[in-house]
Amino acid sequence: MFTRRFRSRAAGVMAVSFAIVLTGGPATASSSDADSRVEEVTAALEDAIAALPEFVNTGSPAISSHSAKEFSLDTALTCIPVEDLFYCPLDAWREQPLVRTNDEGRSTSVHTSGDLTWNQYTSGLRALPVEEQVELLREDLEGAISSVGKVLADTAVLRGEALDAELIEGLPGAADYLADFSDSASVVPMIDPNFTHRLMTSTSAKKQEKPNYCGPASLAFMSYHDPKVKNDITHKQSDWAGFVKTDASGSSITYMTKVINDKLKGYSANVGDYAIAGISSWSEGTWQARFYTTTYVKKSPILLHPVLTKKNSSYIPSASWNTGGHFNVGVGFKTQSSGSHAWIFEPYAADGSISKFVWESMKNVRQQNLDNTGHRNIAY
Repeated sequence: MFTRRFRSRAAGVMAVSFAIVLTGGPATASSSDADSRVEEVTAALEDAIAALPEFVNTGSPAISSHSAKEFSLDTALTCIPVEDLFYCPLDAWREQPLVRTNDEGRSTSVHTSGDLTWNQYTSGLRALPVEEQVELLREDLEGAISSVGKVLADTAVLRGEALDAELIEGLPGAADYLADFSDSASVVPMIDPNFTHRLMTSTSAKKQEKPNYCGPASLAFMSYHDPKVKNDITHKQSDWAGFVKTDASGSSITYMTKVINDKLKGYSANVGDYAIAGISSWSEGTWQARFYTTTYVKKSPILLHPVLTKKNSSYIPSASWNTGGHFNVGVGFKTQSSGSHAWIFEPYAADGSISKFVWESMKNVRQQNLDNTGHRNIAY
């Protein structure tokens, strides 16, 4: 294993280190070592799957290994340690489990709200038959195992740390994810203090058509620009609302991420399938690195999950236009000596006062996503 380490010196506290770990060096791991490390990393996730009830069809649903009465959704949603991260089922990869309050920090005096609170989301899950709850959890945990390679590789890149050779060799997707970073030319934008990158500067996508449609509008926007399916997929917000099960309260980032991976084949292939990441501990520098890795290196959007207010935003016209939980899409960035900015597709119109695309300081983007206290996550 060998490492190339790069450091951006663009803007003081915004400097970001990148450690690019490449396979094929003098200390490449053996297959048996790689298999052992993979088993070690995924063991807790495999155990969580094994603990789920098994259902068999006998005319009416029956359970072969556990009683339905013994199954607890709350217990099944307990965060699972994976290396130095946690995987929180049906939620996100996090550095620490998120402590949620009953009201989740939401104000009731908002103009629009388009995401389900965690309580609304889990209440909907509890209303499902136990068999469906278990199947959703099983599918989610299997997806977590598939995403471990990408997530650990990406975490190493964002932190400027090395990822050991056994994991690169053994975890599906790890080497592929890191391959895009192997060319030193790819870090030039982070070194240049006056660099601008935008995936697009115009779009045929519409602003959200209903107060609860920021999620469907964000995915419809992505569908217009997906490099593989943009000409062969619906762009109607109502269709995307159906895909992600949007209700009167809004959409779930969990369903949205699954639908992105199922339907937006170009972007999902670019990033190695979208995963949901907790952002509670992210600095402005980490946010800058996130926009760099996803929008520039991976050439794909970031699904953001903010709360927008007059206080944390440069473009909300007044407090009367504050949002509740919201979705918008990061599609570029620029670095300046005064700090970095994000290029965002903003589906919220605020009575026509907000453009489709806005520049927003990375400081504000960080705060907006922190202010969605019941979630504090994004999909990348």
